[in-house]
Amino acid sequence: HIPVLYALASPNNVSVQQSILNEDQLNHDLLQFHLLENYYNLTLKTISVFHWYNRWCATRTRALLYFDDDLLVNVDRLIVYLRRWN
Repeated sequence: HIPVLYALASPNNVSVQQSILNEDQLNHDLLQFHLLENYYNLTLKTISVFHWYNRWCATRTRALLYFDDDLLVNVDRLIVYLRRWN
């Protein structure tokens, strides 16, 4: 069982924010941070994910895998690697 969460910042549009809240109510899979969603804040968003993980998960999990949307991941190889690491 590997939980998947999606990290995002705040949009500059009220209707998009409402859609985000609706989606989170359905799936409970979003981490939303209080910074504007744009290219220049990607580093801040990444650091926010690490802070969130450290606060809520670090004592209960062994690893955090953080991927951006422009990264291609071979899931089969990742699973093989994680099984060896375990």
